[in-house]
Amino acid sequence: MSYINAKCQICGKGYHRCSKCKDIPHYKNVADTPECFSIYIVLREYREGIASKKEAAERLKNLDVDFSELIPPVARDIQNLLADEYSSNDTETGENNGKNKIQRNRKSSRNNA
Repeated sequence: MSYINAKCQICGKGYHRCSKCKDIPHYKNVADTPECFSIYIVLREYREGIASKKEAAERLKNLDVDFSELIPPVARDIQNLLADEYSSNDTETGENNGKNKIQRNRKSSRNNA
């Protein structure tokens, strides 16, 4: 069976998660792809105080992930983590090339309040 019975906690896409399969990848418990799971881990470690803001931002910058298609709370948290990185022009490598640039999505719930 390949019906949709789970929703990615990072991008919101539906996917099939088989709870009976023994060989299911561990990331399928919270995310639809390994890339989304990588984001989940970075955010979780930052929220739990395991990683500093700087460490979390650096790890997010190094991910080869399109941040434009994330659920609003995740996009907001990533924007907050990377705000300092993109507001200054002095990155460690001096290169950005638009890679991992976050699309500003203003459809957040706080605009509706």
